Amino acid sequence: MAGAAGAAAGVAAALWALGRGAGGGSRPGGRGGRGGQCSGEAAPAGKVTPGEVGQTPEDAPPRPGSSLRGGGRSRVRPGLERLLSPAETRTEDVAEALGALQGRRVGLVCNHTALTPSLEPALEALLGQEERLGFRVAAVFAPEHGFRGAAQAGESGRDTACGEVSVHSIYGLRGEALARAFRDAGVDALVYDIQDVGCRFYTYIWTLYDCMEVAGHRPVVVLDRPNPLGGDVVAGPVLQPPHASFVGRASIALRHGMTGGELAGLFAGEFLGDPPQLCVVRVGGLKRAATWEETGLPWVAPSPNMPGPQTARVYPGVGLLEGTNVSEGRGTTQPFELLGAPWVDGRLALELRARAAAGCIRGAAFREAYFVPAFGKHAGLPVRGVQVYVTDAARFDPALLGAHLLVLLRSLYPGSFAWTGSGFIDKLAGDARLREAVDGGAQPEELAAQWEDGLRRFRRVRRRHLLYVS
Repeated sequence: MAGAAGAAAGVAAALWALGRGAGGGSRPGGRGGRGGQCSGEAAPAGKVTPGEVGQTPEDAPPRPGSSLRGGGRSRVRPGLERLLSPAETRTEDVAEALGALQGRRVGLVCNHTALTPSLEPALEALLGQEERLGFRVAAVFAPEHGFRGAAQAGESGRDTACGEVSVHSIYGLRGEALARAFRDAGVDALVYDIQDVGCRFYTYIWTLYDCMEVAGHRPVVVLDRPNPLGGDVVAGPVLQPPHASFVGRASIALRHGMTGGELAGLFAGEFLGDPPQLCVVRVGGLKRAATWEETGLPWVAPSPNMPGPQTARVYPGVGLLEGTNVSEGRGTTQPFELLGAPWVDGRLALELRARAAAGCIRGAAFREAYFVPAFGKHAGLPVRGVQVYVTDAARFDPALLGAHLLVLLRSLYPGSFAWTGSGFIDKLAGDARLREAVDGGAQPEELAAQWEDGLRRFRRVRRRHLLYVS
């Protein structure tokens, strides 16, 4: 799409093209690269003791001016950066991962978000350090939206090659078909590095799940990255197994409050019958409650309709509208911040503003908005609705906002509002009770109350797999 998302994807692709050269040739030093309802929770340390992350030499703040965010702001160190660190600064998790990969042909599961903080693509960086790191990148496997992140929702990129390394789309593959892709590529280890957005129905974490499910003898190394929503809040409905799909394979909360590395440990420890050897290279210096802005990292849109961290904040709630005939803002420059339909009138904005003023929806503000989607629902038609503004991320509960939106749309426009076919709302919510309760006239607080038992169980299980301290 045009705007920030397209620009981010274009920058990543341009950087890649500049690094590889017009003919895709190698450079010296490697085969292709150079050397009401928010549930707060103070997480225990889990497998990491206080001080284990954030106090090693490699985790020291960068020198002034070294962060792309400018101003010498301290930033965290993603797993990729720590894997590439000098041997003398390696910590136990890095050494364990490199030991598991030693002498192996690695399949790199990644996309355009796998970057160093200086925006060098992971493939480029790893190819330039193969001899020092002790493994060979044999193939790349790309998720939904493709290797370069340019494909729209529900689409995959084409199989291609970057220099000597083949790139395969694995979107839509699972089980034996996915295992065959790994066998055909001749890989005997997997390295996963993709930026997530902290919401259960964003599909990258389920690509990780599917890869772990069929990895077999292949060790899986996760190069961890921050959760843009932070990691101290868990909220929303917990998926029920009958509603499992590619927008939710396992019973986790809608807002799960975990990083990809923590989820990998959860998958291995709680859901996979025969999990692979798992190594997680943690994010250096990360605190559980850190917002994206506090990580000091540049934002790279992980998909075309996720142009900024503000989009990720509203996505778990407004994303539920994908199971309805209401536009969630796809086809605009502000997807998931804008929502509406041709039949919506001014009452929706008035009701949301009144509920925000009364404290029923905390940390958010609303304005009436008009837009014409370029594609997606109601493409080419004038749409009336609202724009969502997150004014206090610490108090804002996107899942509860989603409940308010569904209840209001159903009650204000009973002759126009509808669920889309194939029961997609049940897959997004992970439970049919949300749809049934909205149809039955339940209020948002009643919907949120339905989630509490599942959230309590999930928090207990989740706690065993947390890697970062508050």
